[in-house]
Amino acid sequence: MTDATARDIRSSVASRNMSTQDENAWTMAEENWKAAVLAEITRRIEEGQYVPDSLKSPFLRGSTADPYNPDILTKSQLEDHLADAEKIDTTDKLEFYAATFRVPNPHS
Repeated sequence: MTDATARDIRSSVASRNMSTQDENAWTMAEENWKAAVLAEITRRIEEGQYVPDSLKSPFLRGSTADPYNPDILTKSQLEDHLADAEKIDTTDKLEFYAATFRVPNPHS
C-alpha cells in the first residue's frame, strides 16, 4: 500500500467519523431540548400552573380558538401533552412542543 492510499483511507475514515459525530451531536442537542420541554410541562403540573376544570367554561373545553395556549390548559390536558411529548421522535414535533410551551432551543 502506498503512502497516498493510506492517507486516502485515513481521510475517508476520519470523514465518516466526523459525520457520525455530527449526527450524534444533533441527536444529543435534540434530546437536551426534549428534556427541557418535558421539564417545563412537568413544572407546570407540579406547581399547579393550570386552569382547574371547575373554572373552565364548557365552551372553552370544546373551543378550538386557542387550543395550544399552555396558560389555559387543565391539569389533565397538561398530563396528556406530557405523555405525548415523551414520545417525541421528530424535529417537527419537538419544535411544536417547544413553541407551545415557550421553551427555547438551548443550542441556538
